[in-house]
Amino acid sequence: MSIAAPLLALCSLLPLYQDDPPPDPIATVRGRLLLPSGVPAAGIRLKVSGWGANSDRILEFGHPRQWTDPEGVTDAEGHFELKFLPPRAFQFTLDAHPEGFGPLTWRWTEIALGETKDVGEVTLVAAGTVVGRILDARGEVLVKGWSVSAEPPRELVIGGRTSSYVYGELDPETGEFRIEGLPAGRVSIRARASSGESTDTVSCEVVGGAEVAVVLRYDGPDLARRITVSYSSAPFRMFRPTADAVTLVDEEGGARPAQEVVGSSSRVCFDDLPEGKYTVVISNPRFQPWSQADVTPGERVSASLRGVGKIALTVVDDRSGAVLTRYGLRVGFPDSGWSPNEFEVFPDGSARPAASLIEGLVPEPQELVVRAPGRPTLRVMIEAPTVDGALPIEVRVPLGVGLRALVLDAAGQPQQHVKVERTPGDRAGVAPGVSQTTSLGRTPNWESAYETDGEGRLSLHELSLGTHTFRVQASRYLSHDHTVELPVPEDAVLEWRPPSSGYLAGTVTAPGGADLTDWRLRLRGTGIPRMSLRDLPPEIAVDGSFHIGPLPVGTFEVTLTEPVDLGGGSSTWFQIELGTIEIEAGAVTRATFDLREHYPGQVEVVARVDGDEFGPLQVAFHFVDGAGASSRTLTADDRGVRTYAGLPPGEWRLDLGSPAGTWRWAAPGTVIVEPGQVTRVELEVELVSRVVTCLDSAGEPLSEAEVELWSGPRDRWPGRLSLVTDAQGRVSLRLPPGEVRACRPAPASEGRRRSLNGEPADSLPLLWLEDGTATVKLPDRK
Repeated sequence: MSIAAPLLALCSLLPLYQDDPPPDPIATVRGRLLLPSGVPAAGIRLKVSGWGANSDRILEFGHPRQWTDPEGVTDAEGHFELKFLPPRAFQFTLDAHPEGFGPLTWRWTEIALGETKDVGEVTLVAAGTVVGRILDARGEVLVKGWSVSAEPPRELVIGGRTSSYVYGELDPETGEFRIEGLPAGRVSIRARASSGESTDTVSCEVVGGAEVAVVLRYDGPDLARRITVSYSSAPFRMFRPTADAVTLVDEEGGARPAQEVVGSSSRVCFDDLPEGKYTVVISNPRFQPWSQADVTPGERVSASLRGVGKIALTVVDDRSGAVLTRYGLRVGFPDSGWSPNEFEVFPDGSARPAASLIEGLVPEPQELVVRAPGRPTLRVMIEAPTVDGALPIEVRVPLGVGLRALVLDAAGQPQQHVKVERTPGDRAGVAPGVSQTTSLGRTPNWESAYETDGEGRLSLHELSLGTHTFRVQASRYLSHDHTVELPVPEDAVLEWRPPSSGYLAGTVTAPGGADLTDWRLRLRGTGIPRMSLRDLPPEIAVDGSFHIGPLPVGTFEVTLTEPVDLGGGSSTWFQIELGTIEIEAGAVTRATFDLREHYPGQVEVVARVDGDEFGPLQVAFHFVDGAGASSRTLTADDRGVRTYAGLPPGEWRLDLGSPAGTWRWAAPGTVIVEPGQVTRVELEVELVSRVVTCLDSAGEPLSEAEVELWSGPRDRWPGRLSLVTDAQGRVSLRLPPGEVRACRPAPASEGRRRSLNGEPADSLPLLWLEDGTATVKLPDRK
């Protein structure tokens, strides 16, 4: 949420400052684990896992030569700290699976050199167990070929916290499944067949140390009479056969076409098959013929397809003509529009294939990318590889030419350990701040990344003749480009300095006692590299002062953002738009921002549900004028107080709900939030026991059917409870007083009809009798 206000004071210009020194390249992931009682959780093992983020990042930075997933154990106080050098091509997860408690997972798309990921204090949640069975449309128990998974609600967080899947297996005799180690609270259960089909998703409330029973239903085709075929054309995934390329031949020679599987581009099926043996045949002009015999109904077949194209590639030194015995090969399709559109055939430094024959290519025009040690990367467009025989290709690769450069800052001092990227051609000034995972064929494509040494020098030896553009990351806010025509004289040392730049400095005035050290100043304008909020460092001192730069010359919008801790290592962002500033060359722009009327306030909520003050609750605030809303799950401290921080000043309405979202209650009246002040609210909620009898359209009881009950205000964020009726069509529940609506869930294959805040528009209000019962007719959803 944000509030716009004219907070910018008069600016003045002063001499330039020096930039900060480069950070330590070692990254850190740290935090603290606590037991539900608040006692430190000692001896819990954690692991950081890293793997390739995507094809573009792998092509740009390459796999690390050595990588071992870092592991660690919490100490006696529950603290942990894992240190490692993060590969630039990797994404990461942090996982813990403490016995008797729910699993913990954080995920980051990247971790920068020297970055610290602090997940904060995390309280473990007691684990429970879900047991159940899978029933088909006839009510029969499904046993073979299914796996079951459970997932807690996904958390939308910037700090990396996410939900963890927990898996269970079916008993081969009874078909019963058992999923252990689930965190207490609401979870979603779903089963998936080995052929790719899945059941409807069922939600249930897990209780720590107890078992909960559920029933999963599959209403799709009979899998015992289906053959499923999945196919892969790796590494050239962009070229896939369509369903009409796959046929099924029976024992008499009769053939039938495949049907597409909804939602899949690489899976087809054949349904309602009689018993017998069949042959699956895949025929496509781009790929070698593929078939598999003796396939019976109920099976899933996987086909790995190879292209029919062949080339005879000879890589030679362009002067001596000597054949190079080691190189790497990639194949690209720069005009395809796909992402990624460049694929590795074999890695750098591989031995030359026997007789120089390279098979398995697709017969399409393509670009060969040859990377030989000590030589520049060479890109050669070729015609389609041939099917009969091998298309002969000779690639002459020159020795690399060198380049030496000295990178300086605006004051003429060497810039140590700064990032420098290179792309072919004259790209100076093109799209500054574009993501560095841009695919081949888009602008710009930064081919290689380097770093200056401790004296600000850059020495390269594997460059090709011609034009190159180098981009220097002078600071986290400023980059500058330099175009060079190679070769340059051997004794030449190029000097690269940033363009005209300036700094921003000043103070932020907040209400007395407010701490701004965790806030970030965010600048948006032309020439500023794109950065996520989590990548911005705190830049405001204890006294409210700040100093940022160097910055490009120009006009920038300034926003002040605060990471608001939601508990459990997750966070959101509160922001205030401060105004517009002008950065001038060779000067410091000074600005004063006054937040005293716009600083967020806090609300202390003391809420008792059935007399209990300390359980977690969802707390939601809504602006009275409808301009914004915010919701978090809060846990009471040892005083029974839940603190909700980061609310803009104004008048708010308040809702309470269960942590699993199963009920919602609208508190009477409103809450006035004052700038920088703490407002206290005390609420009492008593849950009421009720029984609902659910009937079908004919008035008959809906026996063992799933129903949904929605509570609280329909025009805000209603609570949703998913239950299964008993043999008499009844469900028992405890909810706060207020309106409750009911409906039947839509089949998974149809999806849920759109409606306000997720509640189906056709849900029916329940009319309660004095004894706390209600009866409702729930026809099938259309």
